[in-house]
Amino acid sequence: MNLWLFLWFMAASWLPATGINDTNAVLNVCRMKDHDVSCQYRNLTKVPELSLLPIKRLDLSHNSIRALTEESLLNLSSLQYLDVCCNQLKTIAPGALGHLSKLRVLILSNNLLKRNFSSGNGAFSLLKRLKVLHLSKNYWDSDTVAQHLKNLSSLEELSLSGNLLMKLTADMFCGMQSLKYISLEGNYITEISTGTFECLADLVVLNLAMNSLACISDFHLSKLKVLNISRNGIEFFITSEKDEEYQLQVLDLSHNRLFHFPLLPKLHQIKHMNLSGNLLNSISPELLNDSVEWDIRNRYEEINRINKIYDSANSTLSEVIFLDLSNNALVDISHDFLNKFSSLQHLNLSGNCFQNFSIEDGDELNLLLSLDLSDNELTDISLKVDNRNLLQSLKYLYLQNNSIQLLPSKLFKVLPRIEKINLANNNVRICNMENKTMGIRKTKNSCVSFSEIPTLKYLKLDGNNITHLAPYTFYKTPLAYLDLSRNEYLEVPDQALKGLEHSLKYLSLRWNLIQTSKVTLTCLNHLRDLDLSYNQLDILPNGIGCAPLKSLDVRGNIFHFLQDEIIKNVSQTLETLYLSGNYFNCCALTWLELLNGTKVEIPDVANTHCFYPSGNDSSTITLFHNHKGECPNESIKKPSPLLVIISALACLLLIGSVITLITGECCRLCLPTREESSEADTAPVKINNEHQKEGLTLSVIKIET
Repeated sequence: MNLWLFLWFMAASWLPATGINDTNAVLNVCRMKDHDVSCQYRNLTKVPELSLLPIKRLDLSHNSIRALTEESLLNLSSLQYLDVCCNQLKTIAPGALGHLSKLRVLILSNNLLKRNFSSGNGAFSLLKRLKVLHLSKNYWDSDTVAQHLKNLSSLEELSLSGNLLMKLTADMFCGMQSLKYISLEGNYITEISTGTFECLADLVVLNLAMNSLACISDFHLSKLKVLNISRNGIEFFITSEKDEEYQLQVLDLSHNRLFHFPLLPKLHQIKHMNLSGNLLNSISPELLNDSVEWDIRNRYEEINRINKIYDSANSTLSEVIFLDLSNNALVDISHDFLNKFSSLQHLNLSGNCFQNFSIEDGDELNLLLSLDLSDNELTDISLKVDNRNLLQSLKYLYLQNNSIQLLPSKLFKVLPRIEKINLANNNVRICNMENKTMGIRKTKNSCVSFSEIPTLKYLKLDGNNITHLAPYTFYKTPLAYLDLSRNEYLEVPDQALKGLEHSLKYLSLRWNLIQTSKVTLTCLNHLRDLDLSYNQLDILPNGIGCAPLKSLDVRGNIFHFLQDEIIKNVSQTLETLYLSGNYFNCCALTWLELLNGTKVEIPDVANTHCFYPSGNDSSTITLFHNHKGECPNESIKKPSPLLVIISALACLLLIGSVITLITGECCRLCLPTREESSEADTAPVKINNEHQKEGLTLSVIKIET
C-alpha cells in the first residue's frame, strides 16, 4: 500500500513539471513580453511549441524554418501578427493558415515560396481579416500572383517587390478591392494592361520603381496620391486629357530617360516632384526641335496632343513645394516657367550645365527656402532686381563645386534671412577689411564680402585657393560654423576672426599646410569643435586655451609636445582629442599626464607614436608605451615659473649673506684693536722684513679728536 501511494505522489509531481519545463524551454529560446513573442536569430528549423502561451504577436524572422504546417500553427488562434521573413520557407500547407482567423499582418518576405509552394490555390483565402501581406523576394512570377492572391477582399497593403513579375494584368489585383498600398519595386515589369489598377478605388500609393517601363502614355488613376516610377526607362509621361481632378501629391520620375517635363493632369494637387537623373535639356515648350525627341513623339503618335495641352498642363503647378531637377542636362531655365511654382520652397538644380543663373524682378520665389545650384559650371550669378524682398524666405544656398569668383555686391541684401551658404570648391575672392578709426571699411577690389550679414550662421569656403584672411573678414556676421579647409598655405593673422568670439562653435582649418607663425586665433568663447589636422604646426595657437572645446583634431602636424598650460585649460571641457601623425617626444609627455583622470578620449591612440630624442635609431613607439629607462631625466619635471623665481630669490639671498659675512670678516681683520690703536697714536709703525719682502706699504693715519 505504501509503495502504491509513493508511486502516485511521484506521478502527480511529474505531470505538471513536464508542462512547465516545456514553457521554460520556449522562453529560453524566445523572448516574451506581455502577449508578444520574439524568436529572431534562434536558428530554428520549425515553429516552436507555444500552445501554453496566449500570443498576439509572433516574430520568427531570420531562422531556418522550411515549412508552415497545420499542426505548428494549430494553437495560435489569437495571433494577429506573424513574421516569418528571412527563413528558408518553401511550403505552406493548404490548411496551415486556416486557424489564424484573427491574423491581420503576415510577413513572408525573403523566402523560397516559388510557384508551387502550396498544393491548393487558396493558401491565403481563409484569412478574412488580413490587412497586410508581404511576399517580397520569393521568386514569384505574374502567373503565381494571379493564382494565389484571389479574393483577399480585406487586404489593404501588398508588397511583391523583388520578384520576377514581367506583366501586370487585370486579373491579378481586382480581387483585392480594399488595396491602398501596392509595392512592385524591383521586378522586370515592361507592360501594364488596361484595367490593372482601375478596379482599385481606394488605391493611394503605387510603387513601380526599378522596373523596365518605357513610357506612361495614358495615366488616369485620379485617386492615387503617391506614384513612384523611378529607375525605369521612361521616355515620356503623359496624362489622360480628362478634366477630372487628380489627387496626386507625390510624383517620383527620377532616374529615367525623360527628354521633357512630364505632361501633368490639368487639375492636380502635386506637392513633391522628383525629376532628377533624366535627360532634360530644356523645360521650355518652344524647344521641341530635337530630332531624337521628335522621333520618340512620332513613334507613339502623341506629338499633336503634346503641343495642344502643354500650356494648360503646366499652368497648374502652383501647389508644388519641392521640385528636384538635379542631374539633367539643363543649360538654362525659363523665368516664366519658374513663376508657375508660386508655392515652391525647395528647388534643386544641381548637377546640370548652368554657366549663369540670374535673379530678376518678377520672379515669384518669395516662399523659396532652399536653392541648390551646386555641381554646375557657374562662373557668375546675375542680380537684376530693385526689389530687396525678392528672396525674402531663402535660408539655404548651395553653390559648391562651380567656378565662382565673384557674387553680386547686393546679393545678401536680397537675402534677408540667409542662414547657410556653401561655396566649397570655387575660386571666391574674399574682401580685405581694414580697422579704421571710424569703423570698418571695405577695400575697393572686386571681391565677396562676408561681413555684416546678420543672419548668416553656416559658411563653407573650403577649397577656394584662399591664401590670406585679413582682419575683420567676418565682422558682424554671427557665424556658428566656418570651414576654411583645403586652402593651401592659408594665413590667419591676428583679428582675422574678430567678431566671432561669441558665436563660432565649429572651425575647420584642415589640410591648409598652415605654419605656426601664420596663424593667430582670437579667443573664441563658444568654440566647441576645432580641426587643425594636416598642417605644419609645431605648437598650439595661444587662443585655443580659452575656448570650451569638446573636440580637438591635431593629426598630421609636426608637434613634438603640446603646451601644458593649454592642455590643462582645454581638458576641463574636452571630450575627444585626435593626435596621430605627429612626432611627439617620448620624454616630454607631461601634457599627456595632465589628461589622466579626465573624460578626454583619444580614439586614434593606437596609431599615435613618439620618439626618443637620444636614441640611436629613428624608430618610433606607441605613445602609451612604458618609457622608463629610456628617458634618464623622466623623473625631473619641468619646474613652474613661480618655483623658478622663488629659487632665484633664495640664491640671491644666500649669495648676499655670504658676501656680507666675508666683508665683515675682512674688516675685522684689517682694523686694529683698541690697545693697538692707542699705541699707534704715539708710536711709529714698524715694518718687519716679511712685509717688506712682499712689497707692502702701510700708512698710519692719525685721527685727531
